[in-house]
Amino acid sequence: MPGFVGELIRGIGGPQPFSEPETEALKEFIEQVNPAAIVFWEARYPDGFVSPGRCDRSSNVSFELATQYGQATGYQVDDFEIDTGQILNGDGANWLDAQGYPTIAVLLPDYGDMDWARNLQGILAVVQAGE
Repeated sequence: MPGFVGELIRGIGGPQPFSEPETEALKEFIEQVNPAAIVFWEARYPDGFVSPGRCDRSSNVSFELATQYGQATGYQVDDFEIDTGQILNGDGANWLDAQGYPTIAVLLPDYGDMDWARNLQGILAVVQAGE
C-alpha cells in the first residue's frame, strides 16, 4: 500500500474515535453492555501478534488481558506501534482502554486463515480468567 502511512485522506474517518455513525453505534453498544473484555481481530502479522489497548502509551487496563491471550495462543505480545513503527490514529482499542475497558487487538497470521485452533485457546483463556 504505497502512500498509506502518514497520508491524510479527506472524508475518511472522523474527527475522533468512534465518531462515524457505524462506529458510534458500536461504542454505544459497548457502553450499554459494559463488557469485561473486548477483542478486535484483524490481519496480518507473521506468527500472530497481540497488542494491548493504548499501544501508544502504557496500557491502563489491558496488559493482563493481552498477556493471557498471548500465552494461550503463542502470539507475540507487544506494543504494536513501537514494534512496527506505525502510528495508529483513532485506534478503538486505545480509546476503549482509556475509558477503562480491557481491550486487545489480535493480528492474525494470515488474511485467509483465522488460525482457529490457537485463537480458540486464546478465547477460552480470556473467558476462564473472567470467571
